[in-house]
Amino acid sequence: TEPYFRTTNLVIPVHLEFDFSKKMIKDDQAIIKTQRSLRIGVGGYAGINTRTKQIYEYKEDGLRNTITSKGDWNTNTFVYGLSGYIGYKNMSLYTKYDLNPMCL
Repeated sequence: TEPYFRTTNLVIPVHLEFDFSKKMIKDDQAIIKTQRSLRIGVGGYAGINTRTKQIYEYKEDGLRNTITSKGDWNTNTFVYGLSGYIGYKNMSLYTKYDLNPMCL
């Protein structure tokens, strides 16, 4: 198999949410219950890179071998980007787009 490179990031997303749930009127007061209909969130995220490693997996003489190399691999410590989600009731689909370059 091919070697692969893996990064692990700890990020905090911040979103502005638009919830299209209908308001209900009860005893002449408007009551708004969230997450009853379509909702859309737009925003971004920021975080830190906690771990980077490169993993080699190969077979030799019928045996499966794995070599893991850990280090900073010249990657950025801070990560940031754009993110958003779209949801209906209690389910949402989240997506993100990295803006920082992978390497320094």
